[in-house]
Parts: sequence; structure tokens; C-alpha cells
Amino acid sequence: MVPPPIAFPVRRIGEVAEVVPGFAFKSKDWCNTGVPVIKIRNILGDGSIDTDNADCVPESLVNPKIGKFFVHSGDVLVAMTGATAGKVGRLRSSKTFLLNQRVAKLVPIDIHPHFLWAVVSTDDYQKRFFKLADGAAQPNMSGSQIESVQIPFPVLSTQRKIASILSAYEDLIENNLRRIKILEEMAQSLYREWFVKFRFPGHEKVRMVDSPLGKIPEGWEVVPLSKVTGFISRGISPKYGNSSNIVINQKCIRNGRLNLELSRNNLRKVSDDKFVQVGDVLINSTGVGTLGRVAQILRGIENCTVDSHVTIVRPLKKTDKHFFGLQLLNLQDHFTSQGRGATGQTELGRDAVGETGYIKPPSRLQNRFGEAVEPMRELSLHLLDKNETLRQTRDLLLPRLISGELGLSDLDIDISVFEEQTNTDVPSSPNSKPEIKSKASAQSRELDQKEDSKPSQAESPTAATEVQPVSIDQWETNEVLAVFRSVGRGRGFVDREEFIRQAARELGYQRVGTRIGSALRGHIMAALRRRVLEKNGDGVRVATPSIIDYKTEELIQTLCSITRKDQRLSREEAIRETAEYLGFQRVTAGVQTSLKNAIRSAIHRGIFEGDRDDIWRVD
Repeated sequence: MVPPPIAFPVRRIGEVAEVVPGFAFKSKDWCNTGVPVIKIRNILGDGSIDTDNADCVPESLVNPKIGKFFVHSGDVLVAMTGATAGKVGRLRSSKTFLLNQRVAKLVPIDIHPHFLWAVVSTDDYQKRFFKLADGAAQPNMSGSQIESVQIPFPVLSTQRKIASILSAYEDLIENNLRRIKILEEMAQSLYREWFVKFRFPGHEKVRMVDSPLGKIPEGWEVVPLSKVTGFISRGISPKYGNSSNIVINQKCIRNGRLNLELSRNNLRKVSDDKFVQVGDVLINSTGVGTLGRVAQILRGIENCTVDSHVTIVRPLKKTDKHFFGLQLLNLQDHFTSQGRGATGQTELGRDAVGETGYIKPPSRLQNRFGEAVEPMRELSLHLLDKNETLRQTRDLLLPRLISGELGLSDLDIDISVFEEQTNTDVPSSPNSKPEIKSKASAQSRELDQKEDSKPSQAESPTAATEVQPVSIDQWETNEVLAVFRSVGRGRGFVDREEFIRQAARELGYQRVGTRIGSALRGHIMAALRRRVLEKNGDGVRVATPSIIDYKTEELIQTLCSITRKDQRLSREEAIRETAEYLGFQRVTAGVQTSLKNAIRSAIHRGIFEGDRDDIWRVD
């Protein structure tokens, strides 16, 4: 790929940022609890980092020698080895992690951090990083090679403007990833509710009976998995080369999803039955660490097969594919435990897969479940498509911006829309795009605002300046929490006393006396309890920028907090009061969706009851 012409000066990454490869921990250091460590496998290839499945090292290993290997929220990481070499990710977590060898972090020194991320996260630059590798069977790059890569280096004000444009796309992508994660969790939670805890619709009238897997509802069966499948087989031994045929490998299967970016092209002939079909479940079947991972094919992929380290499990036509797929996702730990053989050569055999106990409820219940979760899983796929479109658009914008084809001098970048969506709620529409408006329209808007701010004839400037703020005691906690969200929006940890001073100014107080300071400290305690804020030593920051950052259980608990037993509330009132309780000023489409789902879950669990218009707490 020929690099686009650059209208700005260029600098080597090593001149504007420090490249810090991770620490070489020893194999005996790894444990299940302690300080989490980001490894190369945690760089997912979509700009995100898997922080849920991080291995740990003991806290006793932490000393000044490895202090520089800590990574924090916002840090940019680059994979240096293997099939994911060149992939980058940005850490988004309130936790602190250590960095393992073969992953490097880029520490900005003389460059705006958001501009650095905007550039290196594009597909073009990730390909440039990959080409730095040696070209051997195991691609490998060094920190000095990363330092040698040239990037555009405009003045700081231009860096900020370009970062604003590209970060707007990035924020939409991140919000969509959050939505996808929640949708997946909702589907899996509903599966566990119905088919693990056996709280399915009508369960009260069904008695429990013994089975090989323990008590199950009467009328259900436990059968070998092979009885509900039409095909169980490993894939092929591929011959790699330029071809339109795709072969999925074990690296493509992670967190219950498929990442076809890590697939390769196959030249070898493939029998028809080994081309994947919609509904197929793929199970990693070789090696410690990856064995047992499951993903399902939910849409057609032309000319696609799997390699010999992956098992295809194909349901019978009469089996609901969503029920089938989510049951096998729920069996990942079982598949992992069935691996046999020496370390490094562990295999999950076809027989072990086929003999796995499979819970088979009546077909109508399977189908009812499938109808319930299909919209969630379809929306997840839709959002993944939207993210791909957003990434492509973002990656097309950067070369136009740095080449001067798209000028910045006549642009006014208005990203307030994205700040609102990022910090208050997820985008209500996946089709939202960054707003780029001309200076003329911005100046017109500014004049309108000035005109609106003029006092009317009935008002005098003197009278306006004499207006005094209301007493601090008259502010309700919900109102103050909304101010906290405004003050902390888009920021990291802020010293608590400085945060109080800024909140006081937002409320109209010029100074913080004893009474105002005491009241705001009390409101901060409420914000911490409601997870509006979180603390780190003497610092505080917004813990939940979006409603999507709350778990369903937390939203249900909030619903319980704002209602008394048997108190009736309209659904609209319940949603509005819950949003206000959590400090959200507006009930956006995303807030409504999340709280409607929480209400449905609360009713399903028997905590609330409801009719078409109202809900009331019974538990």
C-alpha cells in the first residue's frame, strides 16, 4: 500500500512518544488472583482490549523495577508478535494492569494522545506495523522498529481538531461494542434463567424429576449432543495462498464471537459438508488456553471452512439454532475440561463432544426462547456491521485530512453530540455520523446565542447581576448528581476538593464555605453509592458515563430504591425517576431501552409485577 501524501511535517514515533515493551514475567509467576496483566492475546484486533480474561501475577512482585510496565485507561498498546502483530488497542478500564512481554505501550511525550491513537488505530497504520515483522512463520517486531514509523505531525491545534473528528467515530464504535456486550449478556442471562435455573414461563406448574445432570423439569430430556446434531467433524488441513476461500482458525474464536480478520485464505479443495452453515457451532479443539472456546455462525459466509484444530457441530434442522448455540456457549467450561493429552498437545475429541449431555426441553419452549433472543443477536450483528462501516469511513478520512485534500481551516468540528452520547448514553441510532459544519453556520449560531442572552427591556443588567444563587439546602441530590456528571464528563480522576469547587461554580456559588463544602461532600457520598462517581485515593471521576455502564441487576436495585412495596408507577414515571436518581438529565432512547429491559427482567424475576401501563414492586 502506497502511503498517502502528507501535507504536514512528519516525525518518527520514537521522537514524539516512548515505546515501552512489556515485562518478561516467568511462567511460575502466573496465578488466578493478584495484579491483572495484559498479554498479546488480550489485544482483540478491533481496537479493544479484553480485560475480563486477564491472567494475574502476585502483588508481591510489584516493585519500582516494574513500575514503568503499568498501564492505565487510555493507554495505546501494540501487539508485537504472531498473527495479531501490528494490531493496536486502547485500554478502557478503571483498573490498573501490568503489561506482558511482546506487547508495547506508546507513551505520548510531544504529541496529543488522542491524535496519536487516531492515527495508529487506522487500518493503514496497523498494516504498516505488521510489515515491520520479520516475515517468518512467527512475525515479530521490536520496539525500535515501531519507533521508526513516521506519522504526520501538525501543530497541536490541528492535532486536536483531527483527533476530534476521528475520535467521534471511535466513540461511536466503542458505544456500539458496549451495546453488543450487553445484548450478548442479556441473551446468555435469559438462557441461564430458563434452562439452568429453570425459571422458564410456567415453571411453577411443572415438577422436577431426576436426570443424569441432576433435577430437571418433567417432560424434559438429557440426551447426548450427537442425538441433536447432523454433523460433528474437525475441519481441513489447509494450504494457504491467495484465494476467495476462507479458513477459520482457533484465533478467530474468542469471547463467543468470530473475528474473520484473523482468518486466512485456503487453496485446498473442501467437501460441501465442511463449509460452515448458519447455525453451526465451532469449538476450539486443540491446545491449552484456547481449547473449549465456542462461537456460532449466525449469518451465511461464502466459501468458508475451518482448519483441523476446530470442530464443526451442526444442529438438526428441527432444533432452534439460538437455543442450540447458547446451550453450547454455556458448556464452554465443560468442553475445556474434556481435553486429553500432554500439555501443548491437548485435544478435544469428536467422541467427547458427541457424548456431552445436552438438555432438551419441549420444542415449543426452545422456539419461544429463540424468538425472544433472536432480536438481541440480530441487533448485535447489525451493530458489528455498523462498526465496520464506521471504521472504514474513519480510515478513509485520515489520509484526506493529512494530505490536505480535506482542509481544516474552514471547518468547525462540533463534537458535543458525541460527548453527550459517549458520556450520557449510547447512540440512539447506529447511523449517527460526526457533524462537520462551516464557520459561517457556527458564527450564525454564536450570534443567535448572543442575541438570546441579551436582557429584555423589562430587565436591567444591574438587576441580573443582583440575582443570588439558591441555598445549597434547596438542591435535591438528583440535581446535584447531574451537575457532577457535567463537571466530570470526559475527564479522569480529579482531586475531590477541586471537584467540589468546580461543582459549586456550576451551581452558581463563587466560593465554597463550610456549609456548601459539607453539603457537596454528602452528595459525593450518594454519588459513590449510586455509582455515578468512583474514587481513587483523593480523586473522583464519573464511574458510569452511560446508562449502559450499569448492570441489569444494578438498575433493578435502583428501581427498588425509588419505589415502595405495592406502590404503582407508570412505566414512564419509573424510567424517568430511575434516570434522575442516577444523575441523567435526559431520558434518551438508549436510557429508555436499558430501563425497559431492566423492568422486563424485574417482572420476569418476580420482583415487580405490571400491566400495560403501570408497574409495582411485590418483593
